[in-house]
Amino acid sequence: MVSTKITLKIIPFKNRSGSLSYRVSGMVLGTRIQKNFPTLGEAEEFMNGLVRSANQVDSGRLERLTPTTFSTDEALRDAEAAYRLLQRHAPGITLYDAVNFYLAHATAP
Repeated sequence: MVSTKITLKIIPFKNRSGSLSYRVSGMVLGTRIQKNFPTLGEAEEFMNGLVRSANQVDSGRLERLTPTTFSTDEALRDAEAAYRLLQRHAPGITLYDAVNFYLAHATAP
């Protein structure tokens, strides 16, 4: 059973260089989290995103942790599926190169 408990805190600390940084540390849904940030604002934004996502686990609509240029999760899943298909049939070719090749050589459906 996955733990739904969220225990996160922000810990300020000094780097070797002497500058102040911030570490988000704790547990989210049974997974240990520890990540450093140069500013308190970035640490708070990361921590708040983790809390929002963990709270949505039961709702069936999960928030993406990594921002993308895709406006919907469906568009992101479609791009991921296209990438997996490309890698199965032409390993090593980038999605960008495949789209450029298509645009240069294919006629629109």
